[in-house]
Formats: sequence, C-alpha cells, structure tokens
Amino acid sequence: MIGQVFSGRYEIIQEFSQDEFSQTYLAQDKKGHGSPVCLVKEFVPCANFLREGDREFLQQIFRLFQQEAEILKQLGHSDRFPKLLAYFQYQGKFYLVQEFIEGRPLLDELVPGKPLSEEEVINLLAELLETLAMIHFYHINHGNIHPNNIIRSKQNHQLVLTDFAVFKQMLSQNPQIAGKLAGYQRPKLTAETCLFSDDIYAVGMIAIQAITGIPAEQIPRNYKTHKVIWEDKVKVKNRRLLSLLNNMVSVGKKPRDVVIYKGLKPIKIIQKTYQTVSQKKIDLAGSLIEIFAQNQLGKLLGLMCSGSAIAFLLLNPSTLYFIRYPQVLLHQGISGEAMSQSKAFARLDIIEQDLTVRSAPVSEELAKKVEGIARKITIQIKTENKHQGSGAIVAKSGNQYYVLTAKHVVNKIDTYSVVTRDGKSYQVDDDMVKKFAGLDLAILQFTSEENYPVATLANDPLNYDETRWGFLSGWPIVPENKPSHYEFNLGQLVSQEIALLNITDANSVNQGYELLYSNFSKAGVSGGPVLDTQGRLIGIHGAARVDRVNKVQLGDSLGVPIKRFLDVVNQTNLPQESLKIEVNPPAKITKNSQKIEGKNKINLSRDSVLAVNQPADKNNHSHWVNYGNQLWRMGLTDAGIQAFDEAIKIQPDFYPAWYLRGLALIENQEYPEALTSFDRVLKLEPKFVQVWAEKGKILAELGEYSKAVNSIEQGIKSHQKNLMFHWLHGNWLYRSKQYVKAIAAYSKAIEIKPHPFAYYNRGVAHYLMHNYTEAIADYNQALQMNLNIGEIYLARSLAYTAQGNAQKAAEDLAKAEQLFCEQHRPECEKK
Repeated sequence: MIGQVFSGRYEIIQEFSQDEFSQTYLAQDKKGHGSPVCLVKEFVPCANFLREGDREFLQQIFRLFQQEAEILKQLGHSDRFPKLLAYFQYQGKFYLVQEFIEGRPLLDELVPGKPLSEEEVINLLAELLETLAMIHFYHINHGNIHPNNIIRSKQNHQLVLTDFAVFKQMLSQNPQIAGKLAGYQRPKLTAETCLFSDDIYAVGMIAIQAITGIPAEQIPRNYKTHKVIWEDKVKVKNRRLLSLLNNMVSVGKKPRDVVIYKGLKPIKIIQKTYQTVSQKKIDLAGSLIEIFAQNQLGKLLGLMCSGSAIAFLLLNPSTLYFIRYPQVLLHQGISGEAMSQSKAFARLDIIEQDLTVRSAPVSEELAKKVEGIARKITIQIKTENKHQGSGAIVAKSGNQYYVLTAKHVVNKIDTYSVVTRDGKSYQVDDDMVKKFAGLDLAILQFTSEENYPVATLANDPLNYDETRWGFLSGWPIVPENKPSHYEFNLGQLVSQEIALLNITDANSVNQGYELLYSNFSKAGVSGGPVLDTQGRLIGIHGAARVDRVNKVQLGDSLGVPIKRFLDVVNQTNLPQESLKIEVNPPAKITKNSQKIEGKNKINLSRDSVLAVNQPADKNNHSHWVNYGNQLWRMGLTDAGIQAFDEAIKIQPDFYPAWYLRGLALIENQEYPEALTSFDRVLKLEPKFVQVWAEKGKILAELGEYSKAVNSIEQGIKSHQKNLMFHWLHGNWLYRSKQYVKAIAAYSKAIEIKPHPFAYYNRGVAHYLMHNYTEAIADYNQALQMNLNIGEIYLARSLAYTAQGNAQKAAEDLAKAEQLFCEQHRPECEKK
C-alpha cells in the first residue's frame, strides 16, 4: 500500500492506525498547496456485501456512504472537525480523505492524579458540547468519543473531534462498535437505535475524569444499575455542574428535556455559546433567539434517547425559564405568529414523582443533635398508668405547658397524665383537653414549676419535587413487665402535593393527614413529633399503613402538618405569642456539608441513636421483616435487603417480605431485581394491588411506558377510585404519546378528587394537541389549588404565547422566576 496513489494525488507514505473496521494511512496531497499531509481512511464493508450478486446492494451502501460523507463535508467548514477532502469507492472498498490535524490528544491533558479545576471543566464542557450540538443538528452521532479521538489543534488550540464511527456502524451492520471505549461507552438497557445520548454520556465521563483525575475506566459503577460512583472522589462546589454531570451519565432515565429548533436554513448553529465559564453567566438564550428571529436555524435537534442531557445543556436552566421570549421577540418586531413559535425553545413537561430523587445521607452527628432536641420535648400520655400515646411540648406560659398530640390518643373521656423526659408525671383533666374538628389533633395542658424545653415549629412546606429526611420521636407501647423506652428513627418526607395523591381514603382525609413520611411506626408513638433535620416540629404523627393480618407496616406513615395546627390555634386559650415559629427551610444536607465517614456514619451499633435491635428469635420470619423494615426506611437499604432475604429463607411464601424487599431494591435502583420481587408478590397475593403501581413506576423509569400502562391498568381494575392510580395512568399514557387517553385518565383522577398535578398534566396534554384555551383553563384550576408551583406559570406563559398574548406570558414567566428563586430551586438564575 505504501507508495500507492489514489485519485491521482493522494500518495500513501505510511500506516497511521488500524482497528477492526478500518485502516488509516498517512498520505501526501501531491496537488495541494505545499503538498500537505492528510489522512486516508479505508473502510471494508462486511463480507456479506461482497458476495456474488450483491453489487447492486453494494451500490446502495455507497450511496448512503456518499450522503454521510456530504454531511461531514459540511461539518468540515467548521474548525471543530477535520476537513473532508475527498471520498470514493475503489475495488469494493470505501475511502475518505481527511485533513490531518496536527496537535495532541485530549488524553494527554487528563493526567491521572491531577484533576482540573471546576472552571476548567466547565470550559471543557462548553467547547465539547457546542461541537456535539453541531453534529447532532445533522442527525449524526459520533459514536466513538474518546479522549484519544479529540485533538487539541496546534494551530488554534481548539478541540477537534475526529474518527467518527458513523461509517463503521453503517458498513459493519453492527450498531455497537467494538473499540477502545472502555469507561466512555453508555451501557444499554434495551435495544436502542438513537445514540445521541451515547455521545453525551462519553463527554460526561470525560468531564468526570477531568474533575476527579481518575481514568474513566477506573471510576466504579454499580454493576446492576450502571450508576457512576464518582461524587465521593472529589468535592464539587458548583451544584449545577454536579447535577449536570450526573444527568449526562445517567442510564435508563426518562427523556425529560426535549428541545426542538425550528427554522428553514441550516447554517452556523451557535454563534455565541458561552460568554464566560461562570455558571451565572452561561447565556445561550440570547444567541438562540437571535438566530430564530433571523430565521437561520433549521432542522430538528430533539427527540433524543433516554438521558437526553444535550437539551438540558444547550438550554441551561436559566434559558429554560427566564429568557423572556415575548419581550425579546416583540422588541425585535417579530409577529405574533412567529412569537407563538417561540414555545419550541422552552421546556414543557408533566409533573411526575421521580424514583431517582435521593436525599444525601444523614450523619451520626446530625442524628444525635436532633435526638437531643426530640427527647426533651417528647412526652408520654397515660391513663391510670396505661400508656396511650405520645405528644410534644409546643408552648409555655408561666407554669402552664401546652402539649400537642393526636386526637385519637385522648379521644375517650378519662383522666390523663403526661410523663416528661425526667420521669415526672403530671395530671391533665379532661376539661383541659381541646380537640379540633376535622383534624387528628388535640391540645393538653399541665402545670409544672420545672423548666422544660419547648418545640420550635417549622411552617415550611417542601417543594413538590423535593424530599427531605425527617425524624419520628415517641414512646411505643411495651409489655407490662418491661420498662418504657424511647423511640427515635429516620425516614424520608415527601411534599404535600405528593402526599395528597397518596392519601385519598375518607378516614385519612377527614383526619387532616397531609404529611407523608417513610418512618417506621410502632403502636404508642401516635401523637409524637415529626421533626426536620434542625429538630423543628413539622407535624404530629397519626398513623401508619399496616397489613393488619400480618402485622407489618407496608406503607408510609401519616401525620398532620404543623400548618394545619397553626390554622386553628386561635380556637384555644394557648397564648400564640409563646409559640416559636420559623418559616425558613432547613439547611440543605449534602454529602459534602457533613463528614459522613467512620464513626460519624449512621450504623447499626448500639451506640447509635438510630440503633435497631436485631431479631431476638433468629428463626422468626416476622422479626426479620420488622428488622429490615426499620433499616431500609432509614436509608440502610443493603442491610434491609439482607434482613428480608433472611425472612424469605425461613418463610418463602410471606408476601410482605417480598414486597418490602422490592421497595428497598427500588431505593438501591436495582430495578430488574425489584421487578422479580414484585412478580413474586403477585403470585402469592394477587389481591395486593399496590404492587401494580410499584411495577409500573419501575417500568416507566426504564422507559417501558406501554408496559407501565398495562401494569397500572391491572391495578385500576380492582381500585377504580384510586386517585394515584389514575394519575400514574395518565402520566404513562402521556409518555406513550397517547394524549387523548391521557386526558381521559387525568379527568378520571380529577373526578375522584381534584388535584393540581392532575389539572396541570392534563393542561400540558391539551397544549401539545394545540388546545390552548383548554390548557389555560386547566392551568387556572391548578393555580386555584396551589399558587406556588412555578412550572404551572411557565406552562401557562407558553399557552399565552401561542395565543399571541405577550403581556400575560411575560407576567407568568416573571412569576415562575420569582417562585423558583424563593424556593431555592436550581432553576433560579441569580442576577
């Protein structure tokens, strides 16, 4: 081959590289100015194409080859890609001639043990993602991204993307290119044809390698969930960068951010991508609007595969919400019709409960701090030395103390007493008990000269998409021959909106149960305080969802939020000025905000304030189930799963063990194994319909929406009045693009019980069907129920924009921005 001349000008001078699908040679362009060096890449179609009689098919393949080559030729006008000098077919083989980029590979800059700064990594991402945007714009995925295939040009120091896999994929008839991509190749959960997310994953892994200083192939993964485990390797201060990188390397996530660019002529895609590398000044929005206004941007970028982070990155959160399209477009004199098209630049999506949301772990130090507060304010409530429940001291006036508890604890006409933390007992007369109608709440009074601490009340509802840790404190019932003992445990809180989707039975609704948390609950803890991570009282514990036959808690715990108490406190003689009330959210817990290692890590030792006693009877399956039930709810999922496995060994047909095991596996993101557990539940107890919803959630998380729809429809057959089931049904129909059926499902949910999420999601479906008036009507209904969800204002602004109502659209965008910032949401762009 050395010395051979192609097309009368490209002389092969030496071999350059070789892989399974191609051979690359260094050549000299004899007719080029100065006889420049270039690369000649030789591709051999798979052997089947070369059989006798396949010439026609070979020509078809060459025509495809020409089409792809022409696109690469267009890309070559940018200095981000090698120029394509020529392409041709010769003796059954295909050839590309490309510019030789003199420089060094990016891999040389990623020195093991020498991580780059956050600013350098952001700069690297900005450059690589702008380049990716260009090729994805042409519906081409690179498919072979590796630091060795990204060259730092000696001429202008820009990164140049080389060695596309598009021809290798086409000519080998194999979409999975074998090659040296270890560490950079996205795992496949299903048979996928769209590979944009593969490129995004690879760039994400390059950025993680850069910021950790660890080669990508050495960064550990969870072999079951494919989650990249890297956050413990480096402290990332920029939370947006942290979230962004995790988004890029996620596997099996739903496509949340789909971007559609509209226009006519495909020209230079991004004129001004990043003004600076600072997260507060990343501003792509202005250039996109400018390009749109000039009618210069064409083709479809979106409809990417799972984990479509490129859309999230191209439109950073500030552009998704605060780019103020109507004002900009009107300022530029764009017509109402064009302004209605600006919806293509904004993200619009339904609200769902995300299985992947996880709170950072709680340290032993923080748990001890909260336990010290909780123990002082938590009291026992008794009648004639018989334990009835628990309560919390919420106010003091002189020598009068006020205790907030659950109404059902003191519902009987009797003489009650309270026992404080020091073991002293104080009598409470029945006429000193105030019970609230429509709420499972009551106020007791007792008199004491002692100085007891009073709870700080936190009237701070969670954002709809937020989870937090919460603590449950109380005195459970114990056998008569055993002394009382104090109980304190940990669990996850969800927002009121998610709680109200779950709490639909008449009894719970009539009790005012609007607080939902995963904490393990024992009899006797009713009336006890639910506290946040600052030790502030956020609710009173009421009940838990328990399988009465098997005596196992299968569901969440339910309580009355402190807001409901504050709404009725004026009905009591409690001096309101004595209440300590805070409205600010607790300090955000992150893995880096507390040292969670060694003795400071929550553990199972007896020294821990969250210690859980191992089963006294090792051969009792119920004891193992209750043991595991406490562990996984506190975030100790691995230990919880082991306990459930022990229970199953003893009693393989005990369906609560299989069900709880499945829930714990979901927390671990071990979805296939969780599905196996839930299938076992359905065989053992077909009437336990909640499992259909849990199965559906996993299938939806894996992008199997039609299967998720089928699963929840099985549940609906038995529970036709379940609000959550119909809401999930609508969500998964929506994801399947069955918008008419989704609207019907949301309507059924609203018929059962109006909920802002059902109205909002139905509005989104109406919007996508261009029913803008109906969409706005649904958004209005949602806002009547909850004025504090920014997504609703954002969605309504898009509908107003589609109708040409720029003023109302601008007002809603401003309101969305205000709410996101007030709620400390990552979408908030500080000015």
